[in-house]
Amino acid sequence: MRRWTPSTCAPPLVGREAQRARLRAFAAEARRGLGRAAWLVGEAGLGKSRLKDALVEELAGEGFE
Repeated sequence: MRRWTPSTCAPPLVGREAQRARLRAFAAEARRGLGRAAWLVGEAGLGKSRLKDALVEELAGEGFE
């Protein structure tokens, strides 16, 4: 049986480097014990979930829980 995985089915993430950098900075602060909350807001279909998925995949690959 073939299973879905984000890395094989997700569309490419284009033009979101500034947002990814800011979210990665928040994650770095969280690793140092500084809590953060981030809201991803915008109209439907703009890629909020894809941005979140890309960040989660990247951080999981670095051992972030």
